[in-house]
Amino acid sequence: MLRVSSLELYKKWESGDISDDIKVFLFMYPIEEFFDSIWKHRKTCFQADGYSPKRIDEIIQARYRDKGYEVYWLLFSAEHIMEEPNISRIKSDIFTVYPNDNVISAGVSFSLHVNCKVYPDAEYILSQLPDDIESLAIGGFHLDDCVDFLASVAHKKQINVKVDEDVTDFFFAITILCGLIPLIREKYPTLDEMEVYPHKREMIIRYRKKRPWLPKLV
Repeated sequence: MLRVSSLELYKKWESGDISDDIKVFLFMYPIEEFFDSIWKHRKTCFQADGYSPKRIDEIIQARYRDKGYEVYWLLFSAEHIMEEPNISRIKSDIFTVYPNDNVISAGVSFSLHVNCKVYPDAEYILSQLPDDIESLAIGGFHLDDCVDFLASVAHKKQINVKVDEDVTDFFFAITILCGLIPLIREKYPTLDEMEVYPHKREMIIRYRKKRPWLPKLV
């Protein structure tokens, strides 16, 4: 794990600005391949309406860094070095990794994941986060795959976990359907606002009822 001492967070804690409860935000796979595969289908709509994917960075700052969360970035590992994150794949013009952020490895290289369908071990990923997490928020790629699975494992380990869909691949659909996502969300879009077809609503409600880490839709 690449980690820089969180001096600023320590100073805030020492001065009483934040509590000693450990809150973590984890973004999974901020890599070019995943981002570009979505962006190529959304770019025209986004640019026509004046939106920018950099909004993801702004949301992470407002909801997590500014609220005292430790920010972690999960990357695929370097080839043949399981413990070393491959930072060369970061989509750096979209995702900003700050000096006090933490960068951890999935333990599986991108080529192994894509070519051999090998998925990272969720337990290994969670073991690199601090002990006694008071709150864990997860974003990244992809919501219905790696993000959901890691959240389910964290939930089984009785970690207080939530998935922030605004900073997953769902960010693009939410923006196109509902407009600019607020930096701090007071309420989640309704099924009407998301323009969900009536025949799919009951299925979506049932799906989310089984996943307490996802926001409920009404």
